[in-house]
Amino acid sequence: MSSPLPGHATEGEHSFALTFPKGKGYADQWGRAPEKDWRGYRSLKCDVINPHGREITLVLNLRDQLASNLGDYALRHIKPLACAPGKNSFTMKLTGLKASNADYTFDLSCLFSFFFTVQGEDDDVTLYLDNMRLSPR
Repeated sequence: MSSPLPGHATEGEHSFALTFPKGKGYADQWGRAPEKDWRGYRSLKCDVINPHGREITLVLNLRDQLASNLGDYALRHIKPLACAPGKNSFTMKLTGLKASNADYTFDLSCLFSFFFTVQGEDDDVTLYLDNMRLSPR
């Protein structure tokens, strides 16, 4: 696979190709979150490379252990990331993180999973997630 931008890795320890055939499905490279206790962090940061010639909305979905145990899909945090063509950098505040569709505050001591979808796409979409990291700031 060729790199969408010079110097950008498309696959590696901290870089993943997120592919959505006809804009469907979800990207879950990780299963459960590799580091579950996020209490010591204040933000989640990532870079997304969009090789398409138009803006693509990548959607990050987060669930904690209680939401997973209850099987309540409303108890997830949904974060749309508007990705312009090229490199995009995002920072998401974690303190006080709430579910998007319910009055529920996340338990950051036990994040269960995260996955990505795209919004409003009918064509094949591939985006490149790079350097997703937890930050104490």
